[in-house]
Amino acid sequence: MILRLLKTLASVRVTLALILSLSLIFLLGLWVPQRSLVQGDLYVRWRTASPALVSVLEKLGLTDIYTAPLTLTLWVLFFLNLSLVMWQRASVIRNKLASDQSVPEYPAAGYPLKASLELFSVRSVDAATASLERNGYRIFGSPERFHAVKNRFSPLASLLFHLSFYLLLLGGVIGIYTKFTGLVDLAQGEAFNGELERYLASPRIPKLGTIPDARLFIEKVEPEVTAGIPTGIRVIISDPRGTRSIAEVNRPYRTGSTSFVIKDLGVAPLFVLRDQRGRELDGAFVKLNVLGGKQDVFIMGGLELTVRFFPDYVIKDGIEGTRSEEFKDPVFSIHVQQNKHFVARRTIRPGDTAIALNGYRLSLPEMRYWVRFLVVKEQGEGIVYAGFALAVIALIWRLVFYRRELIGNVVEDNGRRVLHLKGQAEFFQALFEDEFEKLKQRVRSENT
Repeated sequence: MILRLLKTLASVRVTLALILSLSLIFLLGLWVPQRSLVQGDLYVRWRTASPALVSVLEKLGLTDIYTAPLTLTLWVLFFLNLSLVMWQRASVIRNKLASDQSVPEYPAAGYPLKASLELFSVRSVDAATASLERNGYRIFGSPERFHAVKNRFSPLASLLFHLSFYLLLLGGVIGIYTKFTGLVDLAQGEAFNGELERYLASPRIPKLGTIPDARLFIEKVEPEVTAGIPTGIRVIISDPRGTRSIAEVNRPYRTGSTSFVIKDLGVAPLFVLRDQRGRELDGAFVKLNVLGGKQDVFIMGGLELTVRFFPDYVIKDGIEGTRSEEFKDPVFSIHVQQNKHFVARRTIRPGDTAIALNGYRLSLPEMRYWVRFLVVKEQGEGIVYAGFALAVIALIWRLVFYRRELIGNVVEDNGRRVLHLKGQAEFFQALFEDEFEKLKQRVRSENT
């Protein structure tokens, strides 16, 4: 019973069924938003907008499809199938390599290419086998009756190809259980020492391992503008050793196994609040998420300030706006409230020093920028890359250096010595036919 079950699991039909099932799972994962990939607020908004649909998808496990019990079961069955296939292949390959050293009885079946070459001397037999050896064939038997094999160990590439799947699985499992993801906002002139409390919302904590121990300092944040259109962000970062690196939108900053990927840009103006005598009451670089027409709110000195930002300020028909997204004339429009009561509405530019606010004075001596980084740490990437590399090497070995076999038998025919050759190849029969013809020509030329 168990042997029959194992034989069924090792069948080609089961392999194809498992591959198709896993492919369907991956397609569903691309179509259905995944809880682990969608940002928390977006997922909550989706669930609020479609509660019935999301509830059904969650019950079916489709919103966490890559770790759902069905997916894990399919993976277990797939690698069990792979192990059984490897075990079967290993015994077949072992028997084949052992049989290479024996010489099949002539005429042997299964060798489609044939040739008969007349040998004009006793030394011609040795010359024929020597010619085959120079062309990469290993000779087993005697010059009178031999078995020649080229790329004898090529079948081992099949086992290496199957082994690469185990490396991919191991790397993937390590990546899943050691993965950390979180968002952190860092402004120019700000240091970051990996503090967990500085991440936004709830970062994804790894099930195994630790959070990123990344220490860096943001030296400069430079928006890049081409023809008045923002095209990128350039962030200059230094580590505790003083080594400088540059991060860009498509060029993450990497330190060890941790990557800092740029996700968003914002402005960080330095607001300073003073009283009428000029004494400083409060001041800070405030990270505002106000680009693209958004507005943000912050509290300073008991005042609630609602801010809008115009990169290239203009007033048209009495309405504030921006001519372009380029930072040509940046202006902050501020709506001030105190104890929920309207106090004032002001505009302030970088460099302004004394904007009156109901007994206070607000200044903006400097404006910097901040960047939102997606911080990702995961182990196992090296193992995954090794798995891909092993798979590529195995495919090249198997298909480029494919196995060829020749059987040679020298017989007496009406006083002549004749070498009968038969040949076969695992793949690319047309190419092997050309090679077989060239081998015949070489043997003939060295036989004359």
